[in-house]
Amino acid sequence: MQARSRIAAAFSLADNARRLFSPRGDEVPAITGLRALAVMWVLLQHVQQGLRPLGMTPAGAYFLSRPLLRLGWAGNLGVDVFFVISGYLIGGLLMREREETGRISFRSFYLRRAMRILPAYGLAIALNLALGSPNPRSAWANVLFVNNFLPFTQQFMAHTWSLAIEEQFYALFPLWLLGLYAVRPRMRTPFLVATVLGFGAVAVALVLHYGLEVSLVRPNIAEFWRYMNVFFVKPYARFGALFVGVLVVHLERATAAVKALERRPLLSGAASVLALVVMALVAFVFPETRTASGEKLLLGSLGLALNSYVFAAAVGYLVLVSRARSGVGRGIAAALGMRILHPVAQLSYAIYLFHPLCIAPLLPRLGFDLGSPYLSFARSVSASFLVSFAAATVVHLFLELPVMKLRPTAAAARS
Repeated sequence: MQARSRIAAAFSLADNARRLFSPRGDEVPAITGLRALAVMWVLLQHVQQGLRPLGMTPAGAYFLSRPLLRLGWAGNLGVDVFFVISGYLIGGLLMREREETGRISFRSFYLRRAMRILPAYGLAIALNLALGSPNPRSAWANVLFVNNFLPFTQQFMAHTWSLAIEEQFYALFPLWLLGLYAVRPRMRTPFLVATVLGFGAVAVALVLHYGLEVSLVRPNIAEFWRYMNVFFVKPYARFGALFVGVLVVHLERATAAVKALERRPLLSGAASVLALVVMALVAFVFPETRTASGEKLLLGSLGLALNSYVFAAAVGYLVLVSRARSGVGRGIAAALGMRILHPVAQLSYAIYLFHPLCIAPLLPRLGFDLGSPYLSFARSVSASFLVSFAAATVVHLFLELPVMKLRPTAAAARS
């Protein structure tokens, strides 16, 4: 009887709708806002990629030549925002468990992750197979979360390369965390910093080893796919952003970093402005400077390797300073915690999974008017978001959230 009542409560449409639109008291406002902005940014980029004005391939040069449109072309950085968020949430969840119980339950962790990830993901795989998405024979790799090790053009549901990286991180992170707690407490921050820097060094080594150069303005398609296959979708090139999130939650929980930021409002404010400037430079300027006009300069290689790491570090700082209860941190938390962003954040995973199916048939019908590009683009983005939001709402209310509510511990809902 109790189990039946629990299942009925899990599938309560009224309660699920309330949760979708009403923030919980234990939410981190900056995380909620960043999650919403990140998924909208990713969708923005995919709309641009899908438009390809007048059959232009790629459409990068067209959009990069128009300042108000170029932001969308850097939407891949939204994935790095997701990585920072995941590192922060998962790191905090397991650190809290370790501090409260003295141990980490691997079984409970992986069960919670499975119940969070698999229901909507399984539905997405089934729908993509039924609707004839490209490369169905590669779906086995998605089931095993190793699709990012296939050549990008052979991947099924190619946009889920980032989900594969997160799952690979989840597989290894609890073991790494045991190593963190094996060292002395005063050495844990250096241990974490060394981990982040180590993955940054791996990224630089990969770019230099393969001699990678990528330009979105004067593209070499073969070189672009080589970059995607050996670097962009590989875990060892992207784990650094996830560990930035882990470092942030460690600094928040185990050090006096947040109180130090509260005591130095001018310094924390200046650093916040610097973080925003860095993010803007990476998003707006870097897409045109990924190569040095064909010359293999070290600066160009470093930029290609580390642009997402620098962006992730800036995002991580904003999350950390938002935990301060005064000054600029309080303002950042208020801005990112706006209630209008909450439902988008709650739907972010479902939007991420299902938006390609929503926009693929939509964009050709809408077309693109080169005579009024901004209006045409706004129409395409608005329609794509509304359709994706509607589809994600159905999945979230009737599948994703009910299963999440059935997870074994209340603490699981925080992740």
